[in-house]
Amino acid sequence: FGTRIPLLGRDIRRSFKRHVCGRLFATAARRTLSLRIYDTQCGAKLFRNGPMIPQVFGERFLARWIFDVEILARWRCLQPKSLQQQVYELPLEAWRDVAGSKLKGSDFVKAAGELAAIHRRYVLSRWTPRLDESDAPQSLPLPAADQEPRRKAA
Repeated sequence: FGTRIPLLGRDIRRSFKRHVCGRLFATAARRTLSLRIYDTQCGAKLFRNGPMIPQVFGERFLARWIFDVEILARWRCLQPKSLQQQVYELPLEAWRDVAGSKLKGSDFVKAAGELAAIHRRYVLSRWTPRLDESDAPQSLPLPAADQEPRRKAA
């Protein structure tokens, strides 16, 4: 997981409002899921393909705004003791908030509601993944090595 920590030598540019709201939300998510993750909402995430990927991504997410937290909640349900060893936060070299992106108070309320739903489903109940064939993510066909990917003309 990428993390937007403004360390020396890094170029992390975020508005004060976004930084404060992000820290408040990350603290709530950390406490809700009992995880020691600094930045739950950073968009930079990589996953190693392994046996848990179909289980974590095999069902639709409850959350629309904070599916990142739901990914961590599912992972925590499947491997509670090893999550801290399996998740690595890498401080990003640079980050800039998207220009024109608006963060409203209602967005924070929606995220809090989704966090409560995630807590109910993954912390209070005993969630186990459904592995129906219809729910499993389908792999996308890749072009053959001798084919050039098609691009739309500009």
